Amino acid sequence: MKLLWAFCLSFFVLLAKAQTEVHVYLLEACPMAQFYGPTFRKLQHDFPSVRWTFVFPNSNDSLATAQYLSKHQLSHAAILLEPAALEVWNADQPFAVSPSVVVWRNQEIVYRGAIDDAFVSPGKRRIIFQNHYLQTVLEKSSTKPVTELKPVGCLLSLPKS
Repeated sequence: MKLLWAFCLSFFVLLAKAQTEVHVYLLEACPMAQFYGPTFRKLQHDFPSVRWTFVFPNSNDSLATAQYLSKHQLSHAAILLEPAALEVWNADQPFAVSPSVVVWRNQEIVYRGAIDDAFVSPGKRRIIFQNHYLQTVLEKSSTKPVTELKPVGCLLSLPKS
């Protein structure tokens, strides 16, 4: 019985360490951030064990943030506004673009950058896009060194300290 208990405890410790976190950097007014709302909702549904944090580093307007999350039916997520976003920003070292993501697994960054290849440049969208970078990272369980793909979007500025 003790052996079974030790195995279960070890399994849950390993499971807790393998927790995947996604930090999504957004600017509510950015048209590209609006475009990705349904994508984030679908990914939250498809990957329920992932911890989501939506970071709005240039916002202290909780109403606009709440409206964004409500409009796109995003739930079960932490929300960070400035100045609380500064600590996460410093740990993530994200691309200063909305929208962009940083994925953590086993307490290490495994991906930083674009959600997919939908946009060629700000405001110019592909009709057909094939590379779903964030989804691919979430589907894999590897903890390879950081992969980076430069996102396209609205510029963010460093949160005020």
